[in-house]
Amino acid sequence: MLVLAGGISKERKVSLVSGARIAQFLKLADHEVIVRDISPTDLSALELDVDVVFPVTHGKWGESGELQRILEERNLMFVGSGSIASKVGMNKVQTKLIWIGEGLPTPRYEIITGRHFVVPFLPCVVKPADEGSSIGVSVCRTTEEATFEISNTVSTYGSALVEEFINGHELTFSILNGKVLAPIRVKSKNDILDEESKYTPGGCEHEFDDELEKYSHLAKRAFDVVGARDYARVDMMLDRQGNPYLLEINTLPGFTEQSFFPDSALHSGLALSSVVDSLVRAAKARQNGEVQMSWHHSIPVGEKKCIEELYVSSFVSSYESQGIFSSSQERTRFLQHSADEMISSVSSKECEILLAKIQGNIVGLATVQRYRDGSCYLGQFAVKRGLTRRGIGTAMVKEIQFSSARSVLLLCRKENKIAELFYLKLGAKKTGFHLEGYDPVLYQGLEF
Repeated sequence: MLVLAGGISKERKVSLVSGARIAQFLKLADHEVIVRDISPTDLSALELDVDVVFPVTHGKWGESGELQRILEERNLMFVGSGSIASKVGMNKVQTKLIWIGEGLPTPRYEIITGRHFVVPFLPCVVKPADEGSSIGVSVCRTTEEATFEISNTVSTYGSALVEEFINGHELTFSILNGKVLAPIRVKSKNDILDEESKYTPGGCEHEFDDELEKYSHLAKRAFDVVGARDYARVDMMLDRQGNPYLLEINTLPGFTEQSFFPDSALHSGLALSSVVDSLVRAAKARQNGEVQMSWHHSIPVGEKKCIEELYVSSFVSSYESQGIFSSSQERTRFLQHSADEMISSVSSKECEILLAKIQGNIVGLATVQRYRDGSCYLGQFAVKRGLTRRGIGTAMVKEIQFSSARSVLLLCRKENKIAELFYLKLGAKKTGFHLEGYDPVLYQGLEF
């Protein structure tokens, strides 16, 4: 086991503490552990011969996708989310755009990048768009305070995320291998949960309340749609009327004595040695080609790396509009890597189920012609596995839910995707399923 801790971000000290504790618990679980620092200019740790890498590199570069992409390019199995999900999760604005697109609640916000601006709302919360550990977060109640904090944040970080202040309680939900652990109500000694209160002993209280579990489904959904994997922490605000608002996701949560994730795990009755051991096992399962199905609204969670990556690729078009891919080469490399992983590691029987799941969430598998000649990534995958169209359609009909089926029909109609409808119709006929029952008006307008 290789634990990577330290890195180059402002969260380096926290990372070192988290890494040391994770290494300690891994040893209790009978793993042989090596702990190493890492940076963009020193990747020597990755030359070590280890089974699994456990990154604990909080903050920029180590948590924002760059390190994860290097691990993927070297075909190293590692704990945590893939490079794209990590990149999205680190950027609060990109995360918000995805949540908003999925209809999930999050506070109103504005991005300010220049010296001349108007404070959008008061009270407000001012923060950097891509820092963790509550670094640089401040609550502003007057125009003067907001103007000062926004100017300072823009000067330091290049931009400022200004959010509407939600008056209420801050909640945090830890997610481990697809399961939401005991939720925590955070009581900070300051106006807001900032870096000082988060890591100072006694700086904030962790309150456990079973009543908060009714918001766990929202945390899980927020985790799912970002494409996160293995473990993460989702933060939200609860206003005085009981309305939840998603704040951010942390794809590499801290593991210090003050951190929320380990406390939540302990309160859920889990030994921390078993927690870290389960994460290592999840990474090894991906390496061994094992698939442990766990679905929520037809969205893959805690799956093989290729499944998580292909799920994220369903948002490629929206990601591109948000500037997540820095180049067309990065996008192509990402998709090719995902396809190669699928082709090499998923059994034929599992593929039909897998393709059905993916089909419920992305625009298309391929046109009939592209499917036949294998000119697209998913087409290559299907052809190499010898999958039948009827088998794909049958699995799809058995697995997809109403929302997914309707979205497929809408997309097929909009983009004239005949192949997807072909699969759906074949599967529906074989299973005696009345596809038109999903949306009769829409269905009648389609040609097969």
